[in-house]
Amino acid sequence: MNKVKITVMRAARYDDLIRKYENPIEHACDLKVGQVFVADRPDSRPDGLCESAWETMRPFVAELAAGGGDFFGGWMKDPRSAMLSCNDGFRPVSFLLEAVENRRELTVRPASEEDIPRISEIYTAAREYMKRTGNPTQWGDQKPLPEDIEANVRLGRSRVVCDNDGTVRGVFALFTGADPTYASIEDGAWPNGEEYLTIHRIAGDGSGGIFACAVDYCKSLCDNLRIDTHENNSTMRHLVAKHGFVRCGIIHLADGSPRIAYQWTRGAET
Repeated sequence: MNKVKITVMRAARYDDLIRKYENPIEHACDLKVGQVFVADRPDSRPDGLCESAWETMRPFVAELAAGGGDFFGGWMKDPRSAMLSCNDGFRPVSFLLEAVENRRELTVRPASEEDIPRISEIYTAAREYMKRTGNPTQWGDQKPLPEDIEANVRLGRSRVVCDNDGTVRGVFALFTGADPTYASIEDGAWPNGEEYLTIHRIAGDGSGGIFACAVDYCKSLCDNLRIDTHENNSTMRHLVAKHGFVRCGIIHLADGSPRIAYQWTRGAET
């Protein structure tokens, strides 16, 4: 459902007709040219917009909000708009109606215990995606383990990425302090020994934009970010490179499994 922007374009006043035909009234139209209203829903009149004007434009607002338009077969140069006037013959006001797409806005917040079922769903979907894209062993059939998911939430490490309506679309764990698996690195070196944050176990539901949102959030918190991934995780390797991370070498997890390690450093990409 789109929002509809309503802009006052012209406001005329016919004083000769008012003197001749209209009985004196209080509080005549006080709309001003350039005034903007936004209809969030076609069944709700924006505050400050007169009722008679709203009744005239409401069918057009409903059509634009639903994604329609192209009124009267090519009437407007922009088919997702309409130019209408109110029904006041003494003080007609012209309005430009324009559909405004609801842009998807993702936000990050700490995860709560209530999020755990949804987080588990996302990780299940991520494991299936990994299998389909040639990376069946990184998380296998179980990782992250339920107890690890719960611990990350309980310890305040887990973050969820949410859509406009609050729906959880992604999850990641954010670790502070030195990561013990990064103490030793082969086939390369870390660019510096400064304080860093580590992003682990990032996953999304397939709706897109999760990695970018998570990384932007983390970049706002620290000048150095580290992340690692499996050699066969082509999706993650593409994303980390796209967002300015540099390959630093090979690290090994506690079980000895190798991972490609990356770091982003503020200013290094310029």
